[in-house]
Order: sequence, then structure tokens, then C-alpha cells
Amino acid sequence: MGKLFTKAAYPLLLPAHSSGTTAVVNNKRIVDASGNAWSLSADRRVMVNGAAAGYSSQVVILLYYNGTIYQSNAAGNWWSWSGSTWVSVSGDPRTTPLLPFWGINGHDTWSQPAYTSSNWGNNAAAIRDLGTMAYRNGYSANYDSSTGAITSSDGNTTLSFMNAYPDITMVPVLLPRWKVAYDNVTTGTETTAYTMGYNLGVDAATKLGGRVPYFGCGNEFENGYVSNSGNSKTDYDNAAFLRARGSIRGMIAGIKSVNPAYKICAPAISWVHFGFLDMLADGSTPSAPTTYDSTKIVTWDITDLHVYTQNSTSSDNFEALVGQPISNGITRACGYGKPIVISEYGVNTYKQVNSVWTALYPDEASISAALTTQGYLLDKWYAIRNSYSQPILSCMLYQLADAASDGSNTNETNFGLLGTDSTTKKGRYTAVKNFIAAHPV
Repeated sequence: MGKLFTKAAYPLLLPAHSSGTTAVVNNKRIVDASGNAWSLSADRRVMVNGAAAGYSSQVVILLYYNGTIYQSNAAGNWWSWSGSTWVSVSGDPRTTPLLPFWGINGHDTWSQPAYTSSNWGNNAAAIRDLGTMAYRNGYSANYDSSTGAITSSDGNTTLSFMNAYPDITMVPVLLPRWKVAYDNVTTGTETTAYTMGYNLGVDAATKLGGRVPYFGCGNEFENGYVSNSGNSKTDYDNAAFLRARGSIRGMIAGIKSVNPAYKICAPAISWVHFGFLDMLADGSTPSAPTTYDSTKIVTWDITDLHVYTQNSTSSDNFEALVGQPISNGITRACGYGKPIVISEYGVNTYKQVNSVWTALYPDEASISAALTTQGYLLDKWYAIRNSYSQPILSCMLYQLADAASDGSNTNETNFGLLGTDSTTKKGRYTAVKNFIAAHPV
């Protein structure tokens, strides 16, 4: 048997890992301050320097935190290493942050000027000034085109922001490329999408677990594959739905494989696209809306909605919809029995009226009014936050600074409170800031 490398004998070979380092099966080892190397065996036992560390079983994660080694098992129970045995502790020693009521969307992994790391300081300053301390950002990855394995992810960039601005609560929304199989020319399936989702879930939960309030599992997957209102199951393309469902199921399974206690937010849906969530909740599909597969049912902890002005034909009031198959979007969302987040809301400038696009909110004054004084958005969510059977936990404005995913979507760009330089404040910035300051939660 070869000689074990210890820090005492080889102090330069095994520098201790930083507090918060985690490891999962077949992932990596953790080196503590004494030079001990900790890892998980293939059968999920804790190993130290190649030997079993006391008794352990079905361990899903190792954690090195504030000088102590912790483990959590498949049931979500936690223990700390005393030096000779495992001692039960109340839970994850990392404090899971509470979810601030007021929040905002950003894109700290995008390459566009407003969100590059050189402007993170401006972003953080604006978030604090506004009082929007929940900061929602996408979390994506690159994949091996033949296996679906992750080759790189947004994890390190996300952690860099979190470590630089620890007072701001990061809210990650996982974004796997679910539309095709492993990004190659073959059309994807529910199975291949599951693999990509699972790998992303493991990656995000391993890197961010314990430091975020929940994991958002998808963003507007149903858009582009929905017809009519989206309130009915049959309003969706069947093949696209199956891929989306596979991706969502995979993400959740991946997250739960790291720690079953981590909270899951359902995929964010737009407007009244509740048929999409209905199928996830009961195991049905667009082509078989009354056939239920119990093995494909998706469960979540938080229901996620996107609400913008200019969607309903005659009313922007989400509690009093006109021209829609339902009259109250909040009541409909409460039907899933879970608390609600409004993870995106904002003011669309244009609205189609009698087949003509009209600028009903054409300037900063009208946009500010729609946001804060007309009972549609900020003032709406604040007023009704505890009025229904399920509370509204958080409301996150879209978005902090002007940018668009493809760099050319003018409408998306115009949602920012700040300009593309990340410093120029639009008129709506002050309106939002003043409203939040007058309505603390």
C-alpha cells in the first residue's frame, strides 16, 4: 500500500479547501485544515484518507464549513464529524437566506455591457438603492453534444457575484437547453431532455446549495409552443411539452440527489398558461389530457408566475381578467396549493387593439404609473400579498438594466430601470425606489 500524503508530511501539496466546499459521489475530495482528504465512496459512505469515517450510509453530500466536516443523507438529515464519530445536527449549517419580498431580474452571466463583471458594482449599488434585494438570474451550462454531460456552467460566475455581494440574495433559475437532444441535429426526447436537466440540477445544487432560497426549474418553457390562451392542456404542442417535462423532472431529480431538502420552484409560466402546470401536476399530456401517468408527475414547493401589462384584451388587472378563459389569475395559481412568487413583472409599451399595435404606455410617466399607482403591478402585489389561500412570497421586477438575450429585442431591452451603461437611471427607477421605500415588507 502506498504512503498516504498528509499535510504534516507534505504541507504544500494539500492546501485546505475554503469554507463552503462540497463534494458528491464521484465528484471530488475535500481537504480540511489538518490535511485530511474527505470523499464519498461509490456506495455513498464517507471516507477520510481512503478509510471509512465511522458509520455512514446513503450520504448525498459532504460539506466543509467553518472548519468542520458535515454530511447529509438521502432523507435530508445532517451530521457533523466530532473527530471520532458523527453527531446529529439540526440541519444544513449554512444559513439558507430568506427570500426578500422585493426583487429584480438581472443577467450576471450575459456578455452585454450592463451586466459584465466590470459593472457588477453598479448593479449591486442599484439593487441596494432600490431595495430589491432578491436578485434573479439565469443559470445555464454547455453540454457534450453526444452525452448531455456538462462541460461548463454558470456556477463559478454566479458564485463570484454571490461572494462579492453577500448581502444580496441570489435567486437562480435553471435553464437547460431542452429543445433538442444534446444540441445535435436529432430531435430531442423526454429522456434526453431529462439527462440534460438532471446534470444541470446536480451542478447547481452542488455549487449553490444552502446559499439560495430555492432553485427555479425553467423559465417560460411553454412560450413558443402554445396556442389560444394556454389555460387548457390541449393548447400545447405535444412533443415540445414532453421535452420540457423531461427537462423539469431531470432538474428536480438532480437537485434532490444532492439534498432532498432543497426547495423547488415550478417552471415560470407566462400569463394564464396554467394548462402547462396542470399537466405537470397530474401526469397528463396535450395529446392525452385525461390520461394520467403517476411516474411523470412533477411536484414543487413554489408556484412561479410572470405577469406583464398588455396581455389581456381589455384589462391589465390580473385579478379581474377580461377576454380570458379565467377571471382571476391569482385564484387559479392558488389551486396548486403552494405559495406564489411573481418572478417577472413589467410594463409592455405596446398593445394590439383591433389588430393595431398601439403604444398605451409610451413614456416614462405612463410606465411609472402602471408600475406603482394603477393597481396592476407593484401596488397590486403588495396589496394582495396575504389576501389569498396562498401568500405571495416575492415580486421581482423585469429588469435591472437594459439588455436582451439576442442583443436585438427592442421590447425586452426597454424593460430596464437603468440604461445599457448600468448607471443612467430612467424615470421609472425613482418611482420604483420610492414605492418600495414606502412599502417595506
